Amino acid sequence: MGRWIESIVVLLPIRLALAGVFGFAAVMKLADPQAFGFAVKAFKVVDPEEGGHVLMMLTYGVPWAELIAALLLIIGFWTRGAASLLGLLLLMFIGGQVSLITRGISTECACFGEMELICEGPVGWCHIARNAVFMLLTLVLIWRGGGLVSLDHRQNRAGKPAGSADPVDRVADEA
Repeated sequence: MGRWIESIVVLLPIRLALAGVFGFAAVMKLADPQAFGFAVKAFKVVDPEEGGHVLMMLTYGVPWAELIAALLLIIGFWTRGAASLLGLLLLMFIGGQVSLITRGISTECACFGEMELICEGPVGWCHIARNAVFMLLTLVLIWRGGGLVSLDHRQNRAGKPAGSADPVDRVADEA
């Protein structure tokens, strides 16, 4: 019973919240890739003349990675992998934001296009704290997986030999 409660009360809401946030962020970036490209350049971590291909890869790759991870989290398929991808992106975002703050560069985040989520104005410690909270949520999913309400769980059950399902699965199957 405890695994069902964890799955429905903790893991499913975390999956859906992260999917919503990163899916929304991806759609906003894909809707205006030029604005996101300018935001990536504003971080000044890549020389535009020498690393133009890196800037293009980030401009188009990051939103698609966010969108794919969000879709996987919604259905609970490859949950740990999707959460790991988002965690790596968050580490990159946090690193870039810390770099901006320590270098004294004032620029907008453009994480959600023209919209702001919780933090307003130029990149600051609020943005880092927000991303740290998202990072903690991804770590929960990496640790616990998608839960019983996920395609991961269905796939794992399908791969087990007959009679090897744990008692929680047997009770759920009999209900």
